[in-house]
Amino acid sequence: MVPIKFRMNLWILPALLLAGTALFVSGCGESSAGNEKNETASNEQAVHVSVLELAPGKFSQTLRLTGNVESEDDVMIPAEEGGKVVKWIADRGDRVGAGQIIARLDSGVMKASFDAANASYKLAEVTYQKQKKVFEEQGISELQLKTFEYQRDAAKAQADLTRSRFEKTIIRSPIAGTLNDRFVDEGEMAAPGTPIAHVVSSSRLKITAGVPERYAGRIKVGDEVSFTIDAFAGEVFTGRVSFVSPAVNVNNRTIPVEIRIGSGGGKIKPEMIADLRVSLQSTDESIAIPSDYVQEVDINEHVVYVEKDGVAKKRIVKLGPSSDGSVLIEKGLQAGERLITLGFQHVADGQKIVVDEVTESTNGE
Repeated sequence: MVPIKFRMNLWILPALLLAGTALFVSGCGESSAGNEKNETASNEQAVHVSVLELAPGKFSQTLRLTGNVESEDDVMIPAEEGGKVVKWIADRGDRVGAGQIIARLDSGVMKASFDAANASYKLAEVTYQKQKKVFEEQGISELQLKTFEYQRDAAKAQADLTRSRFEKTIIRSPIAGTLNDRFVDEGEMAAPGTPIAHVVSSSRLKITAGVPERYAGRIKVGDEVSFTIDAFAGEVFTGRVSFVSPAVNVNNRTIPVEIRIGSGGGKIKPEMIADLRVSLQSTDESIAIPSDYVQEVDINEHVVYVEKDGVAKKRIVKLGPSSDGSVLIEKGLQAGERLITLGFQHVADGQKIVVDEVTESTNGE
C-alpha cells in the first residue's frame, strides 16, 4: 500500500508544472513589452539640430586695431623772445596762412637795440670805405685796413642779430591751418620758448596705431587699410600704411604704424578714434566656419560635429587663422558636409539627430 505522503506529492506535481508554464508565458510578455518601451525611448533621444551646408569661398584674415587720428601739420608756436603780448591779430578758429602774423609782442626795447646796432654798422661801413681809399693811396697799412674791415663786419653781425630778435616779437604761423588755441592773453607776459599758440591743419591727416609684434612681418608700407569713425556710423573710409616702425614699443609690445588718410570731405578731425581693419591674408576656395561651433577637447585638439545620414559624426579639425568671428579650417572638413550648429553642444559621435533647418554657408556666414 502506497504511503499517504507519496500520494500527496504526486497530486502537487501537476499543479507546480502548470504554475511554471504560466510564469514563463507571463515573463515573455513582459520582455516583449520592455523591448517596445526601449525602442520608443531610443527614438525619443534623437536630438533636434540645425545644420550649415559648407561651401568653399574666399577667406580674408583681418586684423582689427584702434588708432588715433592726428594731423601731419600740428604746431605749438613758441614765443622765441620774451615779452608782453600787446595784440592778437587772429582769433581762435580763424584760418591762417603760412607766414601770417597772428600776434605781436612788446617790441620797444628790441626796436631801440636794433636801431642802435644798425647805426653802428652804417658808421663802420662808411669808415671802412674811407680808409680803403687812404690805403689805396698808401696812407695806412694793410693791417690797419683789415682792422676797419673787421670792425665793419662785427657791427653788421650785431645789427643782424638785433634785427632777428626784433622780428621775433612778431609771431607768425609757420603753417597754413586753423588757430586752435591761444595760451597767453593780451597784456600777459610770454616767457621765451614757451608755447603761445596752437595751429593745426586738417588737410593732411594720419592715424597712429600699434600692431601686435606677432604680426611684425605681415604689415608693410603701402598696405590698404579701411576704418570707421564712431561719429559717422556705417561709413567706411580708407587709407594706406605710410610708416612701419623698425622697433617694438617695449611698453606694450606693439609696432608703431602710421596710416595716411584723407579728411573725408572735412568730416574727420584730429584726435578722433578710428576702428581699423588691416587685411593680412586672403585665400580662395577655402572652408571657414563660425568659431563658436568649434570645441576644444584637449590642448591643441579641436572638434566639430557634422550630420550624416541622420547621425552626428565627430570631426577633428586643424584650425588656421581667425577673423571677425570665423576661423579657417585647414584640415578635417570638406565642402558639401553639413556642420551641426544649433544643438551641437548636446550631441556625441553616433548620436541620432533630427535636422530642423538647413542653411548654406559661404565661409563662416
